[in-house]
Amino acid sequence: MRVPSFDVPWADFCDHEMLASLSCGFASFSSVALSCFALERCRAFRRFRAQPYKPNEGRLTNAEWWEALRVSAWNALVVQWPVNVVAFWLYRNVIGHGTELTITSVVGQLAFCLLFVEVWFYTSHIALHSKLLYRRVHKTHHRFTYPSAVCALYAHWLEFVFCNQLGVVLGPVLIGCHPYVTRAWLALALGGTALAHSGFVFATAVGRLFDASHHDLHHEFFHCNYGVLGLCDWLLRTDASYRGYIDAKAEKRNVPSHGGGA
Repeated sequence: MRVPSFDVPWADFCDHEMLASLSCGFASFSSVALSCFALERCRAFRRFRAQPYKPNEGRLTNAEWWEALRVSAWNALVVQWPVNVVAFWLYRNVIGHGTELTITSVVGQLAFCLLFVEVWFYTSHIALHSKLLYRRVHKTHHRFTYPSAVCALYAHWLEFVFCNQLGVVLGPVLIGCHPYVTRAWLALALGGTALAHSGFVFATAVGRLFDASHHDLHHEFFHCNYGVLGLCDWLLRTDASYRGYIDAKAEKRNVPSHGGGA
């Protein structure tokens, strides 16, 4: 571990590495959100909606989409900065980052970040569903029970910082990921959370690795699928299948849809 130097000019807080990493994450999130917005407006893809029996065929109205974009953009462009400044200062001046870039190191670092965010998000998410925090904080994010990709960052600032942001940025900081791995991780994490909120469920098993199958059930039923990967849900029996929501979902799909126009 490096000996920290506290005589750091302000310009050093906004070095190119932090800006490059955050840009990768924001570009990934924006690309997925805009792509899903376009697909939602394409009739050919409406059969892939996770909740077609909801109003407007399970899609946000244009007004709701822009409202979600406004809050998500505020969190991504303004709220995130204090935590990122501190995290990347630690990453650069105290813990340091790796210089080795091999297949083994890349896989190991990404695996750690993925497992870390799974545990962090699961535990903090469970806490947000407590009676104290749900009404005051988490209810904001659950405004949309059939979300779109842009809703991924739509949250109370407290939830965004402590549940979402810290879970993503602390992984690379704690183990000193190589800068390129950090960029890749932020792109995967932000693109992944956008996909998880996209509301699209594809038919193939491979497709389900890249859609909203897991997290959309949480938005629909609230009391299941708290984690990212499903590992903690499986271990602690909070997954949708254990709690009977898969059968409830199947019953809903058998009811004729009453969709409208956007």
